[in-house]
Amino acid sequence: MKLLGLLLVLAISYFQFKNWVLIHEENMQAVIGAAYGVFDGTPHWRAFQNRIFSPGLVYALGFISDRPFILFMAAGIFTLNCVLYGLVLRLTGSVARAVLAVQGAVLMWIFQHHFWFYSWDLTEALCLLLFTYAALTDKMNRGVLAALVLVSMLNKETAVLIGVYFIVRGAAEKWAGRPINYRMIGQGAALSIASLIVTEALRHYLFKFSSLDGVGHDIEHAAFGNHFNYGKNWETLMRFVQRPSAFFLIIVFYVTALISLAAQAIKTRNTSLMGLSAALAGYALALWVFGVIDEYRIYQPLMWCVALLLVSVNRSTAARLS
Repeated sequence: MKLLGLLLVLAISYFQFKNWVLIHEENMQAVIGAAYGVFDGTPHWRAFQNRIFSPGLVYALGFISDRPFILFMAAGIFTLNCVLYGLVLRLTGSVARAVLAVQGAVLMWIFQHHFWFYSWDLTEALCLLLFTYAALTDKMNRGVLAALVLVSMLNKETAVLIGVYFIVRGAAEKWAGRPINYRMIGQGAALSIASLIVTEALRHYLFKFSSLDGVGHDIEHAAFGNHFNYGKNWETLMRFVQRPSAFFLIIVFYVTALISLAAQAIKTRNTSLMGLSAALAGYALALWVFGVIDEYRIYQPLMWCVALLLVSVNRSTAARLS
């Protein structure tokens, strides 16, 4: 059964990859250019300049393939789906749940296709998935964690939220009936601060100019780098009340997963789950402040960790506590 499930996952992954190629066939060169722009210091926006890991990997793949971005996408999609399948199978022991998780993640990812697809979003999806699994099982191998933090710090801004995880987890020890872990709080704070410093340094020293017409040196975002879209997002939300949009389904999936996770954390007084709840809630807050909430692609990196939570959070924690 496990082999059959894996074969189904490989078939789903092939369909997902071919669908992505078909969708982006007309703008493939623009998508590829977005990856190389970051590596060359000419990203679309200053806020993208710290995301050098994935574009650098695409560049490195150019030494072994004449279509490195396509190879990166294929490898990333197959890896993500197989890892999700294996993690759910390990947490629940159910092949059906594992395949269902992959199907759900892929369908939601396809639903969120956008003209722009950035290489770092695929890597972030894997980082979020592995981080979520580590928090669910409370197994933070130092070597794996160090690699996860390093990749996250050079790929996007997720390392800040890993720091939040440790801060909240350390503080929640008192609520769980144990002394507050000040060392863990300090380590989490140091990680978040270091990540912010690295992010700003890369944006300041490596950014040359935008590869988008009319943006130039992106002076508007020179101070902090990020866009602030919470005002626009609030207007979008108000319009949504009057005219519902399909992106509501995406938010429902995410919020459902967060509520399920938070409820399990409170029920079991599990500090690791509390930290994970805070980190993923922080991710949602970052999307509200810096993202454009009705731009579907910003939710794509979340789909694999959300699928993992929806099909396994209760079973995994119950098994660990038994």
